[in-house]
Parts: sequence; C-alpha cells; structure tokens
Amino acid sequence: MKIRNIGEDRETLKHGTTCEVLGVEKGWFRIRTGEEKSELVPPEQCETLMRDWKFDADEIFHD
Repeated sequence: MKIRNIGEDRETLKHGTTCEVLGVEKGWFRIRTGEEKSELVPPEQCETLMRDWKFDADEIFHD
C-alpha cells in the first residue's frame, strides 16, 4: 500500500511525501523512515494512494 503524508511536517516524514506501508499496527501505518528504521503514522494524517491485498481494510479503516 502507498500513502501520502497530508499532515504536518515531521522530522522523518515531510508533508506531501509518498511512502510504502510496511504493515499496520493497531490501525496505524508502519512506514520505513531510513535504511534500518521505521515509525508508526496515524491514518488520519495519510491519504491512501494505492491499496494492497496484503492489508485487511478492517485493520486500517475502522469506525
């Protein structure tokens, strides 16, 4: 899945940056922020660009 940051600039993720989602943990996206690093980003700060079969929509988009 690919997402774009629509939230504020973060130290490791600038506004408008597009990145690949590595996984979903408790509804948050895990993204790679460096060669050996990753971080969690809340879904309300992201725009989904491309969904992937690897992720169950219920994991991410819950009410």
